[in-house]
Amino acid sequence: MTNRPDYADDVAASFSEDWARQYRDLDEQALADGEAGSHYGAILGQISASFGRPIDVLDAGCGTGRYFHCLRNARQLVGVDISSSMLKLARTPIRQEQLEVREINLICGDALAVKLPLARFDLIYSIGVMGEYSPLDQSVIRRFRDLLAPRGVLFVTAVDSATRVSVPETGTPSFTRRLMRKGFPHLPHPLRRSLNRILSPFYVSRAQLQTAFSAAGFSDFTLNEYVHTSGWLGTHWDCTARN
Repeated sequence: MTNRPDYADDVAASFSEDWARQYRDLDEQALADGEAGSHYGAILGQISASFGRPIDVLDAGCGTGRYFHCLRNARQLVGVDISSSMLKLARTPIRQEQLEVREINLICGDALAVKLPLARFDLIYSIGVMGEYSPLDQSVIRRFRDLLAPRGVLFVTAVDSATRVSVPETGTPSFTRRLMRKGFPHLPHPLRRSLNRILSPFYVSRAQLQTAFSAAGFSDFTLNEYVHTSGWLGTHWDCTARN
């Protein structure tokens, strides 16, 4: 893979082997706690079961394989992640005993750049990755649309730019960043979005997503708020689009 954007190298470097193991522990905890793990697991289960036939699935930013076991009717699952350390753990995915996937192929690379077959996947999902560690804009959504098979479904999440400020994946945030994060929820709504264009440039608003999905060629899509009340605190946009 060539011409990878700078942010992709930063993300790859942040997920070291040690942090990947910690992240796997967080994955396990998230599923044990219910809340977000159950929320997204249920969505993936419902969408994948709705086809009523064997399907091909792409997990863009699969991490340690948190959601593999939630899929139904999956003939083939392609999991792409930028971190080789995360993929190493995904070889033995969480709740492996519940897997219903016939075949799993793992690819190390940037999900937005790695070569994948066009019009191939019945379901593409990306949870907690796009609109957080990387952009979710017209070009990204268009790429996913190109990879979707006819009547395929895209499910992707993004962080609402008015709810929080991003912090480094590893290490301690600066004093300024910690102070800004604490006071951020008390700022006027328009100011929060304006500040996050600099502080958290991948976070997005509903209006930005509506424009991006429409411009990418989707006419059938929904954007729903999901507010996290434990663990990771903030609001995600749950975006579902049908080809």
